[in-house]
Amino acid sequence: MPLDPVTVRPEDVEARRTAARDAIQGAGLPEAMRVAAPGPYGLTRTALDFLEGLEGALAAGQAAEAAILARIARDRSAAFAAGTATESERRFAAAFGALIACEEALGASQRLPDAALPGRAFPADEVAPVLSANEVARAICRDLRGYVDHYRTHADSARRLGDATRLAVCARSYLKRMALAAREAAEAIEHQTLREALDAATLRLPGVDYVGLVRRDASQEDEPDLLEVGPEDVVGNAEVLAAALKLARAVAAFDLAEGRNPRTVANPVLFVLGSPGCGKTTTAHAVGRYFLDLCREARLPARFRVIRRTDWASHYQNKSASDLLRIFREEIFGFHGVAGAYWPDIDTAFAARSDPDIRTEEKANLSTLFGILDGTVGPRNGKWFLLCDANYLQMDDALASRLTEDPKMARGPETALDYVRLLRDIKLARWRNHLPGEEVWPAIGSRLVASGLSGRAVAAIAGRISAALQDIDEPEGFFTMTYEEKSRVLAEQARSITAEKIHEEIERYVRFEKDAAERAHRARFDRRVEEIHLQLRAHAAASGLA
Repeated sequence: MPLDPVTVRPEDVEARRTAARDAIQGAGLPEAMRVAAPGPYGLTRTALDFLEGLEGALAAGQAAEAAILARIARDRSAAFAAGTATESERRFAAAFGALIACEEALGASQRLPDAALPGRAFPADEVAPVLSANEVARAICRDLRGYVDHYRTHADSARRLGDATRLAVCARSYLKRMALAAREAAEAIEHQTLREALDAATLRLPGVDYVGLVRRDASQEDEPDLLEVGPEDVVGNAEVLAAALKLARAVAAFDLAEGRNPRTVANPVLFVLGSPGCGKTTTAHAVGRYFLDLCREARLPARFRVIRRTDWASHYQNKSASDLLRIFREEIFGFHGVAGAYWPDIDTAFAARSDPDIRTEEKANLSTLFGILDGTVGPRNGKWFLLCDANYLQMDDALASRLTEDPKMARGPETALDYVRLLRDIKLARWRNHLPGEEVWPAIGSRLVASGLSGRAVAAIAGRISAALQDIDEPEGFFTMTYEEKSRVLAEQARSITAEKIHEEIERYVRFEKDAAERAHRARFDRRVEEIHLQLRAHAAASGLA
């Protein structure tokens, strides 16, 4: 049974940066690197980048070690030992913290000059003093300092240090071998119960998950939240799609080694306005997947964050707008790679801002948050972009004037060809062999245009047609078949559909469901706005009582 995750928050990592920096300086690592590969003014850019990445990685490792020990002390289940951690459990937490520190440092330095990394760990007896030290971060820094000094004066001139490239290869090789050694220590038989517990619980760091001892990057974490769509699945919205893809490509051009983007990202925010169901969400998710695929191909660390209504509601219920601002500052602006974000239905926040009962502090927080949209909040470094959309433009005049200078309009399918492509070629593509011939589709497309239906409505009609196609008597043994076998049988035995049936489903939707769907969507919008109003008032009341 899965356990609740062991979570390391961004602030937990930040709180340990000072200690990590002290460990690096206390070990004399900067001086050792300066001597091993001197720059014209001291440390080279390569050495500075490495040390900066190492600092964050050591802080993450320390925070993870503390989180594991805290969970061990808290948990009373069979998975984690009750009470104070034993010596064995402390060794496991230290080894796991060292593994995380080394792997995160490798990730942060992957753009530095590199060679093939070694595939063998340091001998267990050599690293035992490091992994069993009371302060593993300091022990790693001292050990790395000795490693650099050893190769700085190595007897073999071919392995001797002397420039930034050789120093980067040496330091990254150390991290790789230490990571492998820490993994071996954590995999010892005495730690089996703890490993199984972490398999079930998952350790969550900012931008990274560890399932057991296996690391999952931010892109691997965030991508499953995106719809299974690509730019080719977007119908209509050509202007929005082109602008969003252009923005995503510009951010993906960022060069981590140089720390800057050769392309100019004049405005990292794309604001989209469109009626409900016009395909704004599909377009944004398609751009998100395109962005992650592009960065993966370029071996550029990337994430795409969706600001969900549950995030928004929970932040307003428990904290304030300032915590949502923290998400942007730490998870988007502060991510070590490039990042994109999608904030849907932002008009609910616009509407909440006008509530006269919201106290001054909350209005200030919301104003700061909206500063992301008009460029007053967020670095202009070409490392991030934001897609946001609204269904109803309910804003005060000042904010509207800043955001509507060049909004993109999402209209969804507009022409008969758009509607045919959406219904037949995308939504019913699986059943193409059971659909009527080409001659009937212009009339179907024209009827959809005349109805003024949204893309969401077309998807609902496609769902009804799919159900009709699959209305068959199941053959013997159907319910014991695998998913693939059931899909094959349904495809082979599906009923053919007539043009008359498709027109019938369109008319039924227009007659009975179109108005009801639009009213329901507007009601949901009004409820969400009211929820935010109530939560902000409750927050203000609680603050007054305090």
